[in-house]
Amino acid sequence: MTAGASGAYPIADVARLRTVVETPAYLSAARGVLSDTLRERVVDMVAENPEVGEDAPLFLLTVFAKNEKASLTAGERAALIGAAKKLAADYRRDT
Repeated sequence: MTAGASGAYPIADVARLRTVVETPAYLSAARGVLSDTLRERVVDMVAENPEVGEDAPLFLLTVFAKNEKASLTAGERAALIGAAKKLAADYRRDT
């Protein structure tokens, strides 16, 4: 599914799109490793593929360049999981 020249999606496809929230930390990290065009493509890919998450907004938390980090440490994974759980709880409480 891709947007047309106007940037709009066909009406039939809009129901499949998911909300994607780019956190300030993600945007800051993305500026260093992704072009604006590639960042927008990442957001579009996540929004267009509902199988990557449940029926809720998807939060982009961070991004790393390949030469910066090959994988997360156990502590980094735990921190991201904790942040994701807090975001999910806050989102569910506010909706």
